Amino acid sequence: SFKMAANLTKDFSRAHMNVSVAYKEDIDEVMRLINKVGQEMATEDPWKEYIRKPIQVAGPGPDKFGDSGIEIKVLGETKPLKQWDTLKEFRRRLKIAFDKEGIEIPFPQMSIWPRGKWEK
Repeated sequence: SFKMAANLTKDFSRAHMNVSVAYKEDIDEVMRLINKVGQEMATEDPWKEYIRKPIQVAGPGPDKFGDSGIEIKVLGETKPLKQWDTLKEFRRRLKIAFDKEGIEIPFPQMSIWPRGKWEK
């Protein structure tokens, strides 16, 4: 029978998400920029009060080759229930940084190839 439960994350929450960039981007530069944005955010008010571990690239490289781009997993730790606001602000800052550096966030694209005869 079930007697006891333990909440091992009662003191923190994980802030995690995937960041996708176009295949043409320099992956090492992108990962450096992601880490820089996470580090800077962790030193600024009010975020420094919420962030226990800055949002950084999880592991040594990309997490997945996606349909439209390369996916990079990022991970950080916040005070409980602060992960959602922290991630929203991180996304905002990352979008600004990507725009400034000309880094493309991919989106699905479709090529249509006509078959048969076309009337002019």
